Amino acid sequence: MGEIIEFPAYKEAKEKLIELKKTLAELVFEKDNLKFVICENIKTQYMLNFGSLEYNFYKAYCKYLRLRRKKEMIHANMYHGYS
Repeated sequence: MGEIIEFPAYKEAKEKLIELKKTLAELVFEKDNLKFVICENIKTQYMLNFGSLEYNFYKAYCKYLRLRRKKEMIHANMYHGYS
């Protein structure tokens, strides 16, 4: 008389819940692996391949801006009669 009877619907729902928890854990692991390992590897590889090119481009652009400003200052000096 002291036996506990599980309803079939409850047992099925419980098994389904366990299965969904496993699936969720696998998906969270996969997301973390992609975010913290694969993406970081891709970012590192990109920086190794293109980082120096971007740096050289930025350096040349800064030099261009300095020269352009110098030209503007020279023109302003010439046209306003400052010497």
